[in-house]
Amino acid sequence: SDKPQRDVDEPRRVAPSDGETVEGDEPEAPPEPWTPERVTEWNAYYDLYVLGAALLLTFVASAVRTNHAPLWSSLRMGREIISHGTPALTDAFSYTEEGRRWVNVPWLFQTVSAGLYDMVYGMVPESQDDPTAHRASAEQVAVGALIALTALIRMATAFVLIKIRHKGPGLWWSAVCTALALGAVVAPGGLMLGGIAQPAIVDSSTWSALFLVLEVFLLFRVFQHSSQFALYALAPLFLVWANVDPTFLLGLLILGCATLGRFLDVRKGKTPVPVRVDLDESSESRPPITVGRTATVLLACALVPLLNPSHVGIYPAALEPITSFFSGSKVQLNLNQLSYFGPTIRSPLLYGGIWQRLLIFYFVCVAAGLATFFLNAKRFAWARFLPFAAAAVAWAFYLRYATEFAIVLAAVATLNGQE
Repeated sequence: SDKPQRDVDEPRRVAPSDGETVEGDEPEAPPEPWTPERVTEWNAYYDLYVLGAALLLTFVASAVRTNHAPLWSSLRMGREIISHGTPALTDAFSYTEEGRRWVNVPWLFQTVSAGLYDMVYGMVPESQDDPTAHRASAEQVAVGALIALTALIRMATAFVLIKIRHKGPGLWWSAVCTALALGAVVAPGGLMLGGIAQPAIVDSSTWSALFLVLEVFLLFRVFQHSSQFALYALAPLFLVWANVDPTFLLGLLILGCATLGRFLDVRKGKTPVPVRVDLDESSESRPPITVGRTATVLLACALVPLLNPSHVGIYPAALEPITSFFSGSKVQLNLNQLSYFGPTIRSPLLYGGIWQRLLIFYFVCVAAGLATFFLNAKRFAWARFLPFAAAAVAWAFYLRYATEFAIVLAAVATLNGQE
């Protein structure tokens, strides 16, 4: 068993039999004092339970019935891609835009989802007695497979998020921050499953959250452990990300803010070093990665999205949410375009009754993140603060970026809290 063993065994007391006398019991040995090593050992053991609880909560909160209408159009497009063997470059499902050039960023998500759905659908045994019931049952099983995949991806996101921490004590704190970000949190409408990130849906945005947390983890390895492998792994990550979801652009913004922050830290001579307990000989001997090399990788990450089938057209498509915000249009088309500071959020049909509490919730979450920087003022780093500020501004623009903000918030709160 991994459970720490007791250092001192209690002395056995044997009852005297008839006619026997006992001169006296042996004195008990004094308990061994609690040393830092023993405390760390016990904390590490019980932290595993907290870690397991956070991951289980994230999985259960994400394994919910889906009513995401765009899922069916994504599956249809995925089948078209599989049948033709190439991503679609024209919109074949629109009466008004048919034949026009179309930028379909999440084609990889659509292909995988459609392949999984059809594979599971075909595995359900056929019923000759009631074909209609069989079709409904097969659809439920296939959609359930997509929901299970979504929950597993969200749980993997939580696991990587918990790994963004210094070695040593504090795993419980990382698990708590992750649980609030992706598990459950008290929101204006009551207890909200999914945490600050809101419930996961069968959509490319759930995959994007995993890519974002991988980016944050790689940046942590680059800046705290001078890992060149982590630095160069960013480019392949963005290559895949740009073929899954348009939020790769927000990932580029966060990477750019981290690079700028690193430049400011080095210029002011305040480049932070890891906490002493998580330094090993290999990390001590590694020279810090220069800002110039990080900027070069940033440029490479900005160029690899052009390998998307739409090439240069991917950037205008990814910028569309931002350009539509400043377009002057007062009509919001869907929930993805809702903003904390837009007029539609006050609509009685949407959040009109609680929009003030939603604003308070936003400011409370942002203030909580700022408080961790204040408490860790001695180790303040622009490379950590600027990505947090960018995520907070993005969440203010659109409610849909709650997941991205939650991930960045949990990462900075974990590190600031540990330090």
